[in-house]
Amino acid sequence: MRQYRFALQSVVAKEAKAYGFAIVVWCTGAFLITERGKPTAAAVLVFAGGGLLGHALDVWLAFGKPTRTWDGAQQRELVWTTVHVVPIAAAVLVAWAVAAGVSGMWAYFLGPLCAIVVYELLLGAESLLLAADPPVEPVTREMDVHCS
Repeated sequence: MRQYRFALQSVVAKEAKAYGFAIVVWCTGAFLITERGKPTAAAVLVFAGGGLLGHALDVWLAFGKPTRTWDGAQQRELVWTTVHVVPIAAAVLVAWAVAAGVSGMWAYFLGPLCAIVVYELLLGAESLLLAADPPVEPVTREMDVHCS
């Protein structure tokens, strides 16, 4: 049982951020379908583009330029932060507001873009504020936001 629990801990920790991302994207699509009806093929492609651009914007905000690298090191966080209540709730509310307030193809573009940006920005804040250890120095020079 102890080995299984360790395996379960590994799986839950690895999937923690991705599951929240999946919930946000799914809810965004569901709100758009509820408010705007069945999407056309073009709307689905626009939705995907908005999602990609939202994530790319967060990557740019985090790293500054595409030539930076990282080695996957993570800081230790409190276990209960894997639930991501605030980032998920805020992103889903933003998706709902966009789906209800924006019309046409713009809704399919801005919905995932805004929801993903909000989710990842708040996830970063959650990670910073609820870290188990004090902030650490960047792992590599490329991770240092002050280098050029």
